[in-house]
Amino acid sequence: MARATVAELKEQFHFNDEQANEMFELLSAFTDEEIATGRASGSNPPKGLISDDTSENFKEKFEKILLEENLKKALAKARANRKITLKETAAKEGISLPRAQQIENADTKLEVQTLVRHAAALNYSVSITLTPKDGVGETITAKLSYP
Repeated sequence: MARATVAELKEQFHFNDEQANEMFELLSAFTDEEIATGRASGSNPPKGLISDDTSENFKEKFEKILLEENLKKALAKARANRKITLKETAAKEGISLPRAQQIENADTKLEVQTLVRHAAALNYSVSITLTPKDGVGETITAKLSYP
């Protein structure tokens, strides 16, 4: 996975120049694997990159944002796999087109029930798999469904 450029950050997140440059600088504190997985490992981000937040709070926010972005990308990919438009998805889900756009693109909080409902409109189900990192114990999968 290639690291995003400033131009890509501007386009994808609708950042202005200053915001895109700041995010690019912040992301430089993380490895490609941390960015791809949405999980910061080891130490906190270097102090001084963030002035109004603690490193631990930033790490938590960073992980949450990347998790939501990965989920939104998965929904967009599922829709592309089905070869249907966002307008068609919105109609199947019974929501407005702007709301469907928010679910897949905008900087809005993605609730679990919204994720499941949107996936169902694409004829997908959602499962959460808990895998022990140390290999001890069983892998547990919970299938989420929407009527």
